Amino acid sequence: MANYAAIDCGTNSTRLLLTDEEFNVIERLSTVTRLGEGVDESRTLKNDAIERTINVINGYIKKIREHGSFTLRVAATSAVRDSKNREEFVSRVESVSGCNVDILTGDREAKLSFIGATSQLNGEIGPYLIVDIGGGSTEIVKGCKVENVCGGSLDIGCVRITEKYLKSDPPSSAELMNAKNAVNEVISHGISRLLADSEPPNLVLALSGTASALVMIRDKCEVYSRKAVHNQYLKLNEIKEIYSILQSLPLAKRRQYARMEAGRAEVILAGTLILIQVLDNLRVESCRVSENDILDGLVLGMSKES
Repeated sequence: MANYAAIDCGTNSTRLLLTDEEFNVIERLSTVTRLGEGVDESRTLKNDAIERTINVINGYIKKIREHGSFTLRVAATSAVRDSKNREEFVSRVESVSGCNVDILTGDREAKLSFIGATSQLNGEIGPYLIVDIGGGSTEIVKGCKVENVCGGSLDIGCVRITEKYLKSDPPSSAELMNAKNAVNEVISHGISRLLADSEPPNLVLALSGTASALVMIRDKCEVYSRKAVHNQYLKLNEIKEIYSILQSLPLAKRRQYARMEAGRAEVILAGTLILIQVLDNLRVESCRVSENDILDGLVLGMSKES
């Protein structure tokens, strides 16, 4: 049987999940390509951003082929669906991958994140709430099973907020306050609009490079490992403490302080702010970080279709 491979062309990162037919992970890779650079303002994918992403996808395809036959799905999210020149990018990706690109709506993105994040829960009682902080959008979805979830996508993400509000290095107090107010307005209205009831979730799962980086910062991890991050709990007061330290550091010192993947330090403030505001608005004191996400949802979807 063929392996399953999924590529997620996100606003900040381009990611790969390759599994065997039993869903055992062969490769799980992430590269910051900043495909959505400037998209919030221009609604156009930049040529350099397209080239960065295509080069990474090309490398992923070569790696997939090294492992034999495969079934591939390529998805694109916020930056691509918001861009006027999306067809140019889609054509390039399809040429490299030999696969049609699925431009996900926000609602479909949210449901796939829910499927992926909850796919390996063992005995935890729902409802679960998934918060997936991307570069261009944040997905919030709650429920026990994907058939009865409520939620969707909000147009705030770590790249979008950074580019729009956090322009100084380090950001000024005014910039930080403007960013906080903008994020809180979207999230407070979004949560009341997206979630059908006020029943608190039994488990909040945070999916994103932001959440993973926060665990690494708290635990002083020198090198990323899935084992060190996956299923770790983050308390809201811990997140706020890290944010208070990071917000006063210039970019160079943020990179030194937190050993993150290349490109993460540039957007960690905005991502952390979004997570804080989500938890504050939900009135919950902690979340659990999950490294299972939309990629897992894409793979599981392929297995059902094959």
